[in-house]
Amino acid sequence: MDDFWDDFGFLESGWGYNEVNAFDLFRQYSFGHIAKNIWRLLRSAPKVIVRARSMTKPWPFTDYGPYLDQPIVEIRKAFNIQVLE
Repeated sequence: MDDFWDDFGFLESGWGYNEVNAFDLFRQYSFGHIAKNIWRLLRSAPKVIVRARSMTKPWPFTDYGPYLDQPIVEIRKAFNIQVLE
């Protein structure tokens, strides 16, 4: 199970939140704002899962450097990324 967390970079993402004070930003929003966005997340989650599974290859969470200089259109084509509307 440890490989699962390492493969997706969840631990690094969590530490990143601490570094950019994301928790301080979170405290600035009201309960209503948070509840509305949780509702949006729950409604869109199935679509996100389906689209993520249709990607042609997994996104490299830790080795994304080569993609920083590419246009977003090319990245979306390479990975078959479909934007939510």
